[in-house]
Amino acid sequence: MLIDFSRSDGELPKTDVVIVGSGAAGISMATELVRLGESVLIVEAGSLSNDAGELGEFFRAGKVRNHPKGEMYRRRMVGGTTVIWGGRCIPYERSDFAPLTAGDGAQWPFDYDEARPYMDRAVEWLDAGLAQFDAATALPCSAPQMIRSDEPALSLGEIERFSLPLNSWKSYGAALVKRNDAHIAINCAAIELIADDASPPVHGLRVRSPGGREALLHGPTIVLATGGIETPRLLLASRGRHAAGVGNEHDLVGRYFMSHVIADAGHLDILDYSGVALDYERTREGTYVRRLMKLAEAERLRLGLMNMIARPAMPNVADPSHRSGILSMAFMVKRFIIAEYRQRLAQNYPGIGRSFPAHVGNVVRAIPTLPVFGFGWTRRRILARRKLPSLFIDGAARYPLQLIGEQAPLARSRITLAEEKDRHGMPRVAIDWRYCPDDVKAMRETMRIMARGLEHNPFARVTLTEADMERMADLVPQGGHHIGTTRMGRSPNEGVTDEYGRVWNSRNLYIAGSALFPRSGAANPTLMIVALALRAAAFIAGRERERDIA
Repeated sequence: MLIDFSRSDGELPKTDVVIVGSGAAGISMATELVRLGESVLIVEAGSLSNDAGELGEFFRAGKVRNHPKGEMYRRRMVGGTTVIWGGRCIPYERSDFAPLTAGDGAQWPFDYDEARPYMDRAVEWLDAGLAQFDAATALPCSAPQMIRSDEPALSLGEIERFSLPLNSWKSYGAALVKRNDAHIAINCAAIELIADDASPPVHGLRVRSPGGREALLHGPTIVLATGGIETPRLLLASRGRHAAGVGNEHDLVGRYFMSHVIADAGHLDILDYSGVALDYERTREGTYVRRLMKLAEAERLRLGLMNMIARPAMPNVADPSHRSGILSMAFMVKRFIIAEYRQRLAQNYPGIGRSFPAHVGNVVRAIPTLPVFGFGWTRRRILARRKLPSLFIDGAARYPLQLIGEQAPLARSRITLAEEKDRHGMPRVAIDWRYCPDDVKAMRETMRIMARGLEHNPFARVTLTEADMERMADLVPQGGHHIGTTRMGRSPNEGVTDEYGRVWNSRNLYIAGSALFPRSGAANPTLMIVALALRAAAFIAGRERERDIA
């Protein structure tokens, strides 16, 4: 049942589990819980569509340091940020679960073998094809490596898979709420957890509509699936009987705020295309995939380096000196789309406002070739059900390399509460994102090894200059990845939750999403978000059945 809390006068239904948030974590957990026999109520602050004004009011941060604005890369609506997700699916590796000493250190409370079956299931849930992540298996009739090489220090055959343009609400939520045991309340913002010293410690959730209507929900189990910024905000703001906030007995809520660190990292020079495969390809089941450039896992472990992924990228589309009509057309279109694209273009090319005439010139010169490109792009990117993930022009002699890497966790990189409040009376967040020398060292050493490994390769080589190495000292966050602010731990001194996302000393309160990750890895977090949600759902459903039997 779909309920508009701002218009309905009745009480919200009582269910086994209340889930706050309808993004990838919330919807995947809800679908799994219902499959396992539990009844679910999803509480969503937004409505069926995004409201830019409401987005700014709801997500705007009181203070921001070294990070995009609080409302960037987020959506206040059913489906959450899956409505703008690019679909990239990469699994965490075995070494990502090893103890980390960089930064302030971290360790997952379970190992790779425990996580892998749920990652495989998450690939299916995200409609990204088969759980195959090497080109030799997924593309048996194509090149097994991005660059043909026998260099043991490099891994050139791993692939990333791409989901359909998956909106969790359209893909699962709309069908989910047609059931009698699943409900979603829209325009229903969670503003406070009600906690005391009784058992269970968290016995209620206060919600409010945009018009001020309030209700107190008393679900036997409450799950916060609101992302790495809003989850600590709600915990810290719930100070009725806990001055430091719910779950914050050890001052860990909001700490270890990570993203992924990004840097421009030299160029990939193509010498002979007969041994190179850079573009997107489709597997036998029709999924788009693309090869990655990484260090071999054994080499990273030997050197104690964090995980990094290098990708050949398009030249900066905002700079008209590329003289490509296709890239100029992409720039002219993108600058009028979503705010995140406009901000990225402006950051990458300060002369963006003066460049438009030059882009028009590039397009005019390319008019004879644009119809063919436009037809193919329209067919594969706009009309197709499974869409081409992004623009990539194959056949160039040189490509910029972009490196995206794991960020070392730091206790001082954190989400706290600002003095300013929103119209619901909730304190806004203060975002203070920081990185450390370990991040820069890992990036520089990774690129040195990649350059050495391809130094004598007849097909492609990495070119690194001193200026490239200097630029790696100025890292920026992947603004849409909010990781680690309520991380898992083996004890209350180490993390906010246990290995299932259950808040220590609050046996009925769970957290879902990338806020749980002790380590960020180098992979896009969505696949692991869904994997952990499916794992926690199985645990919650099992506990509920055991309680009923008892």
